[in-house]
Amino acid sequence: MDNIDKLIVHGLVVTVDDDETLIEDGAIAISGTDIVAIGPFCELSPQYRAAEVIDATDHIVMPGLINAHAHNGMTLYRGLVDDMPLEAWLDIMLKAEGQFVSPETVKLGARLAYAEMIRGGTTMSLDMYWHPAASAQAAREAGFRLMNGPIFIDFDEAPDRIPVDQRIERGREFLEEYRDDPLIEPCVMPHTTYTVAPENLKKTYALADEFGVFWCVFLCSC
Repeated sequence: MDNIDKLIVHGLVVTVDDDETLIEDGAIAISGTDIVAIGPFCELSPQYRAAEVIDATDHIVMPGLINAHAHNGMTLYRGLVDDMPLEAWLDIMLKAEGQFVSPETVKLGARLAYAEMIRGGTTMSLDMYWHPAASAQAAREAGFRLMNGPIFIDFDEAPDRIPVDQRIERGREFLEEYRDDPLIEPCVMPHTTYTVAPENLKKTYALADEFGVFWCVFLCSC
């Protein structure tokens, strides 16, 4: 028998493979951070000796969900200006962010967001928000997978207080720090086409191309 760290047993395993295979009374063998085997319990149980056995009877075992559009640090502003048109909402929100956004508040909001998502089965998020390093640090601490990165916007008075002419270099520093992180997948994140000039959008795309990372633009309209 092979020694492993965890064996999840007796669950309904939703593999999400090409054939959409479901395994009744399934098992999953885990060593470190790697899934080493998936199959029926009767087949895997004789093969592995686990330090921890998790009984998933009457539960579904499946890959984590992915939140593909999030501003995780904004959980602290939940309910502040609900049910308003986007333009009016942005005007109020930008004033609130200008007063209260900091690395500390972003990290606190992100921690709350990750706790809520993990409880609901979401284990990864694509996040665009100010002070991305604060969100990334919170994700590392939570063991949460995160796609985020430097924000680009053509306002010197933006809540993160980074001058427009320094954003490329500051962004490069973030990409360098997180390029090999096992949990953080860095991206280049210009805000949108009406807040970033065409020539600056091209610079952000070139930065993404330089590091071979995703280029993510928030598209919305008023």
